[in-house]
Amino acid sequence: SIEEGRLRVVYIGAALVFSVLARYDSILLAIPVAATGFIAERPFRAVAKGLVLALIVATPVAAWTARNVGQGLSAMPNTFMKSGEPTPWGLLLWADTWVTDLYVAQFSYGIANRDYARGRAVIDLDLFETEEERRRVDELFEELVRHEGEAFPRHVDQGFLELAEWRRSQYPFTTWVVVPLKRALFLWANPVHSFAWPVELDAVLSAEDRALWANGGISGKLEVVLRYPVQALVKAGVTAYRYLLTAAGLVLLLVIAARSWRPAYFGFALGAGYAVSRVVIIGFQSSLDSRYAIEGYALLEVGVVVAIASLWQEGALRRTQGATAA
Repeated sequence: SIEEGRLRVVYIGAALVFSVLARYDSILLAIPVAATGFIAERPFRAVAKGLVLALIVATPVAAWTARNVGQGLSAMPNTFMKSGEPTPWGLLLWADTWVTDLYVAQFSYGIANRDYARGRAVIDLDLFETEEERRRVDELFEELVRHEGEAFPRHVDQGFLELAEWRRSQYPFTTWVVVPLKRALFLWANPVHSFAWPVELDAVLSAEDRALWANGGISGKLEVVLRYPVQALVKAGVTAYRYLLTAAGLVLLLVIAARSWRPAYFGFALGAGYAVSRVVIIGFQSSLDSRYAIEGYALLEVGVVVAIASLWQEGALRRTQGATAA
């Protein structure tokens, strides 16, 4: 689109439709699409074509939503509770105020399956600032456990909602800035996530391994790693690749920032911008999984490859011109 100086509405619209119907969070692709529109088109035409794209994407989503409502389902998908009951939004809003990584967020897995005792077992009360807050969290979970196997009680959800509102009023900077940024950083840089490689350790770690990892310091962690060398090497390789890709992106940003911009450079900026904006936006809610960063890595990869290829071609052209002049 940037090369041609026009937003390719049909192709982009089709890609967006397939993406959004596969995963609703793909709507975040609207960010680089909108940026592309204003790079390739005059502002008025960019807005007009953006409205057309919005209509293209909204039409199948609206049809699917109408079908769901016609079948007696809610207009908004209830995807949290595995039994299909309404989402306990008070609990999730409370989690949004303090959860900073996937592993402390795992308390929600038990909640989603009405296994409230399992969810309570994951909660570490020391994560909360005051004794009063710890006491209130403990009380709410004690009440929740009494309803094991039942629908999530509304009065308990209301209690978590009040706790969420209290945390927002008491710790606004932490709630709205520090915690979301920590989540975004975790999503992008989690060093132990397998990213779908079949080397997960949860199923093979013994209780002894877990205790050693938690309490054995660096030497204990190293001992656990050496017990599972294949899994450790694959995880290390995946992490090293992701970190090298990030480093390459940062270096390229410095290299091309001072140059006259061309389509390949815009392609890099759009890929990097999408990667950053995606993890930051997802970081504002506590439903965390490092796999949510994959789409960001994919577009960053494309941007890095395109930018490197462009720089290589420019260098080759200069060398050819220099040789011809000589």
